[in-house]
Amino acid sequence: MYVVFDIGGVVFEDIWEGIFFQKSTGILDLFDLNAQQLNRVCRNCWDRFAVMSLGSDPWEMLEVKYWKDILRDIQIPWSVEECIEYSQRFIIPIPGVDDLINLLVKNRTQLGICSNQTAFWFERQLAVSKTLRFIDRKNMALSFEQGATKGQKNNLLFKVVLDSFNCQPAEIIYIEDRIKHQQDSSDFGFKVIKFNKDESALISTIKNQLESYGVLL
Repeated sequence: MYVVFDIGGVVFEDIWEGIFFQKSTGILDLFDLNAQQLNRVCRNCWDRFAVMSLGSDPWEMLEVKYWKDILRDIQIPWSVEECIEYSQRFIIPIPGVDDLINLLVKNRTQLGICSNQTAFWFERQLAVSKTLRFIDRKNMALSFEQGATKGQKNNLLFKVVLDSFNCQPAEIIYIEDRIKHQQDSSDFGFKVIKFNKDESALISTIKNQLESYGVLL
């Protein structure tokens, strides 16, 4: 069996939701913005940048482009540099997941990633994470590298996962937090473990589910 993790909402807290909408400290509350308008701006930018490949640009340049687009539409009195610095406080690992990945690595479980993510936030997460570096990059299906998010292009990201491991869908255990992606990946044939960071004893529950699928812990 192969264990594949989503990143946002599983390994790390969701980034843009925190930056813009976290109570009191998010940009929405800091500048008393209109929630509907801000949500529309953020989602439009996410839809574009989550599938935007690096091309000839370094990831730092894409991050600058992202914030220029955001500032053009919401017009807060911050510079691009201030936005980038502020955003880094929201690169937050979810407690217990690093330990779980470490345990799987020690037991020689083959690991992968399947995630909707921008190039720049992925690089920042990679720099902060204690364990993502243990996962072979060829086993990472990332939306910005494939030009498609989960569910798009006839489930391209899920197919990339299969190609990386050269296996059948039923051999993949996918840990995912969003209901739609749980359903899509289950329909594709993955074994899905539902992740809810607010659930009590979550990591223990996930360990039990992994063991029930034959994963050694």
